Amino acid sequence: MKQVKFPTGDPEKRILFLERVVARLVRRTGSKRSAVLTPYPISTCVSGDDVRGDILKYMFPCEGKIKSGTVFFEKKPKEEVLIGMSLIGPDGGEAKTMITSKRLNLVQVDVATSQGDRLKVSINTQSDEPFPNEVWISLLWVPLIQSSEIKNFIIEDLGDTVDLLEE
Repeated sequence: MKQVKFPTGDPEKRILFLERVVARLVRRTGSKRSAVLTPYPISTCVSGDDVRGDILKYMFPCEGKIKSGTVFFEKKPKEEVLIGMSLIGPDGGEAKTMITSKRLNLVQVDVATSQGDRLKVSINTQSDEPFPNEVWISLLWVPLIQSSEIKNFIIEDLGDTVDLLEE
């Protein structure tokens, strides 16, 4: 790299030189961005001759929020199905239920989680007959920003990092 000397003598040239250096430094600092690489999917698939009961259990390692979810039945239910979600923690719990007879169910959950909270999702029907099916469930969980690892990149380095991740 070429070594540039600080101009001597004329104050105007010195001021212009300093302004040019500061402008270059400002451009470099403006190209730095932060990225949080979340959210996390929590999902499972359960199949069998009778899939009633608990279909998903999960414990949260840190604080966050369950944003949304999807439940899919491979075969459309012949009768209404009760989908229950309970979140149990050291300070109590919270429960939500949904009744459906559709194959694909999109749900806005918006439930806060704490470290050590346990999630349980279950499926039940009103009849005593077995419920043969294949049930897919997926929830989208976002940890709090304090629990996430934040990496700072200079924009030029970000492309190299993404290339390394793809290899």
